[in-house]
Amino acid sequence: MGQKLTLKNGAEVEVVPTSSELDACTGCGLEVHVPKAAPGQEYELPQPGELSLCLGCGTISIFQEDLKLRPATDAELEDILKRKGPRDQTGAAAFVQLERRRG
Repeated sequence: MGQKLTLKNGAEVEVVPTSSELDACTGCGLEVHVPKAAPGQEYELPQPGELSLCLGCGTISIFQEDLKLRPATDAELEDILKRKGPRDQTGAAAFVQLERRRG
């Protein structure tokens, strides 16, 4: 069904194209791919309110109840930056996104 990948730890995952439950990045439109765990391993779907950090453009989006992505608000980005700090990858992405919005 999808493309099989082997991770550095030897685990095999299957990358499945975007399903009806998931969406695309709110910044660049890159499709969200959900790895399905190899037999004997578990993978949990994102929970509403969790963030998604785009590997393509670094945009932070938030999963909604229906698991569709929405843009993070300025308040959410400021909270992420405050909790994570600018040296953390997610904190740095929040900082960059806020700076872009503020121009």
